[in-house]
Amino acid sequence: MNRISIIIKKYLDENHQSIEIFSNACGIGRGALRRIVYGNKMISIEQLDRITDALEMPVGTLYESYCEDCMTCNRGWKWLRPLFLRCDELELYNDLRKISHIIMQNSKFIQGTFEIAESFFDQDKHNSATILFESIVDVDKGSHFERLAISHYRLFKIVLYHNFGSPYVAHRFIPFRARLPEAYALDGLMLLTENFAALERWEDVEKYAEEMHLLAYDIYQSKLKNTKKFRNSLRHPLVYYYGRALLLKSIAYEYQGMYKECMRCITGYVDLSWFEGLNDEGRNEVERLSLFARGNMLCVQVKMGDQEVIPEYASFLRENPQEIVAGLITMLISANEYHYSIDQTLQLFSIESIKSIDFVDIDNSDSYYKKFFSRHRFCKFFYHYAEYCFVRGHYQEGIRNILLSLEVAIEMKNNRIMVLCMTWFEKYREHASLEQTEVYDLLCKGVQNNTHEERPESLESFWNFLMSTL
Repeated sequence: MNRISIIIKKYLDENHQSIEIFSNACGIGRGALRRIVYGNKMISIEQLDRITDALEMPVGTLYESYCEDCMTCNRGWKWLRPLFLRCDELELYNDLRKISHIIMQNSKFIQGTFEIAESFFDQDKHNSATILFESIVDVDKGSHFERLAISHYRLFKIVLYHNFGSPYVAHRFIPFRARLPEAYALDGLMLLTENFAALERWEDVEKYAEEMHLLAYDIYQSKLKNTKKFRNSLRHPLVYYYGRALLLKSIAYEYQGMYKECMRCITGYVDLSWFEGLNDEGRNEVERLSLFARGNMLCVQVKMGDQEVIPEYASFLRENPQEIVAGLITMLISANEYHYSIDQTLQLFSIESIKSIDFVDIDNSDSYYKKFFSRHRFCKFFYHYAEYCFVRGHYQEGIRNILLSLEVAIEMKNNRIMVLCMTWFEKYREHASLEQTEVYDLLCKGVQNNTHEERPESLESFWNFLMSTL
């Protein structure tokens, strides 16, 4: 007699109920119910839910027992798969975790569990997918390297979707990146590099961007020899990964002040029309990279203090409005470092319209890292524009912008930028209006809440940030 049978029989005995009465209560025929209670008949999930309701138990109460019965009776995946789907449907995540732990004791069910986890991931059912992928990585230690690596990769993507720029998540994924199939490996390296860029850990950005560049080049060379091998296996055209790797590497050099190395990288993606096998999407990417290269060359020249290129850079920004905020940040950083005025250039752009941008458009962005970098970009713009105003004695405008930067930093839960903004405000507090002081005090309550929610960062990483470009 299985566990479900024992539970039903105990209920019938304690409540002095007959099979006939219980049959009416659960809507299962008397003959079938007798075979369930006194025989070894397995039941469907739908029947199990009916029985659970008739037993006056919350839905899902018997799922763990049902799973154990399936394992004891050597029932196959046909019986277990609906149990996973039902737990997900009802959002019974604790039950899903328990039954996945039971099932993982039998290695023959790992592949089936992996396939369901992949299905949940594709449907953006991240809670259920996370539980199953976690159960796989806990038991699949070296028996199937590719499946294990993909599971770690999926977990990495899920965490970044909800917490892009996390300083902790990358370390778990890094040891498995080289075991991924090449189609996944390039995307994994892209995410890894972008996450380190969000953390402004430029040496790591340089390292993994170079790794991505070399892998993309190796695949390109293999593809030239065997055109069928990699056809349609990548999410983006191969030139995308090759060029973006150089782009990210150039950004890493730029923020480390290694401008000569940065320029060399930029020349590597300024013209990728030589790339063979380009389709329409690939050619569009080549054009985008060429545009980025032109803007980045001007950006680096401005950062080096070359004021003569500012008119050309301003024209470039007006032609490419999506780059205006990033370009203004570059000019503000340069003006603050080399002590020159860009007032005339700023008049070409509507600073007030930039400040009034509604973040709804950003939140509707098609990717989590675009959302992150958009917010991060505005946060930096407000910060550097505030510094520019303070240096010129425009204290009210400076305080106004430092409060805007602090507000975005709180939304992003970026404790480091919060501290910098608070430092600037305290330095010029005497120039703040009563209303600005009240806004600041209100924002500080948000800072306190974030401090309790966020895990503490090391003193070393905090000091590194203070010494960085921001």
